[in-house]
Amino acid sequence: MTSSNYDTLVARKRINVVRPGKGLGNYALIAVDSLPKRFLDKIDSVCISPFASWVKANYTLNQQALGFYMDSFLCGKKISCTMAISLAVNASLLDLLIKITSSPRISAILFGGKIDWETVCGFLATNRSRYGHTLPLSRFRLRDKLQSYQRSGLSSLISGKFGNQNARKE
Repeated sequence: MTSSNYDTLVARKRINVVRPGKGLGNYALIAVDSLPKRFLDKIDSVCISPFASWVKANYTLNQQALGFYMDSFLCGKKISCTMAISLAVNASLLDLLIKITSSPRISAILFGGKIDWETVCGFLATNRSRYGHTLPLSRFRLRDKLQSYQRSGLSSLISGKFGNQNARKE
């Protein structure tokens, strides 16, 4: 990124400057999520973790989950299209986590043995806007969500507040 390109992006508020690089020897800190896609692709190609590259290579939208959430008879509740897609993305990412936890070989390749839940939560936090998921970012809550998904299946991702009369806006 050239200096003039940086100045233009800052002036147009296309990037989020966390700390300006004013003063002698100081450098600017920019929020990575606010960078344009062309720069994000270059950053990902240079400094990507094995876990992130594995998820990007193996991620596919769970079509069964999408069909489940779109059908109000199966689901039990009428869900909008955007909410159904968001829940299907959550199910897809949880399916990948189940694949990692159930296979010691994959977890050994990605994490060197035991699963590092902090790395998983960090990946989910930085890629929340890219995938559009609503999974918890705390490692304990994420593990609880994963366990309830393994026990109850797709219906565990639907919030109890969804469709409730008290949650309705008037």
